Amino acid sequence: MFRVCGSRLLAAHVSLPQNGVDLPAPPRHQLGCLLLTEDAAALTTRLEHNGYLRPLPERDAGWVPGDRTLFPDGFAGARIIAFDHEQFVSSGQGGFRVWCPVDARNATARFVPALEAWRRGGARSLACGCGGTHDLTALTYRPDCGFAKEWLEFSDVGAAELVAPDALLEGVRVIWRRG
Repeated sequence: MFRVCGSRLLAAHVSLPQNGVDLPAPPRHQLGCLLLTEDAAALTTRLEHNGYLRPLPERDAGWVPGDRTLFPDGFAGARIIAFDHEQFVSSGQGGFRVWCPVDARNATARFVPALEAWRRGGARSLACGCGGTHDLTALTYRPDCGFAKEWLEFSDVGAAELVAPDALLEGVRVIWRRG
């Protein structure tokens, strides 16, 4: 099951009449930031308490920037994304590469079948060319990817730079996403 907590409309699909034909609005290429964590609610509480987030007044409407800077160019909004089971979370751009954690050999070709097997209920592991079997979380990904049940999603961050203190984001994996 999928649920969105703190959801609000961040971008709309708009029809613009042109020569009598409705055309969809051009796609928005905003930069987003996903903060993968074990407990997204606790992370938002920490960010609120430290002045980085301010909740919107409507119940479960999400968050907007607080008094302190989390991203140098700000952000449009934030929401918690939560699933009942772990998800593979990536930049969504495709073209990523995967490497073995032991000898740094390219494991990209073996990764997709291993991920598909895991999604069908199999083990979350990859039989590597190095002879070992590795948990998919142990592999090195570029651009970065991760596994999580929940995360904090920031929309329209402007620049791929996060300026919060490391201690505030301890245990958090950062994934940058265009969309």
